[in-house]
Amino acid sequence: MSLSWFEAAFDALPDPRTGNAKRHDLLELLVIALTAAVCGAESCSDFADFAVDREGLFGAFLRLKNGVPSHDTFSRVFRLLDPEAFARCFTRFVEALGAAGEGVIAIDGKTLRRSFDDAARGNPLAVVTAFASSTRLVIGQRRFRAADGDSGSWPPGRCSPALTSAAGWSPPTQFTARTKPPS
Repeated sequence: MSLSWFEAAFDALPDPRTGNAKRHDLLELLVIALTAAVCGAESCSDFADFAVDREGLFGAFLRLKNGVPSHDTFSRVFRLLDPEAFARCFTRFVEALGAAGEGVIAIDGKTLRRSFDDAARGNPLAVVTAFASSTRLVIGQRRFRAADGDSGSWPPGRCSPALTSAAGWSPPTQFTARTKPPS
């Protein structure tokens, strides 16, 4: 499996570590962190646990010369990275991801069963997912609490910036089975 497009997106990101602190390849560390984040990880400890649990999977396409990084390594690297340089590189990554996902984007809304909050008399939890059909890749997902009788409208102001950038379109006002981005 080639990571050349990922490398191209992050090639301008300077590695702030020196000496022995460079035991783990920066690109490999970013691949693990991004994969973990897409799968729901929210902290450096989550990234490390995810890496340990899937070391065999990552070993199939990453070198992992010194094993998987620890939570301290993830934490140190993300603390030291230049936020502006990382933002520029991540934007290039999202744009490349959007180019790979050009074409039909399916928008799917679901109301989760048994998610009604009886105590707060709240509405059930709804999830909106944007799916790039040609690449079979989820490019955005958001949760929201639907208003009474309004389970079909897109949550206003809740479109992911990455989704908008990647897909090049604005959210529709109603869910549709398939929405094509403007040309």
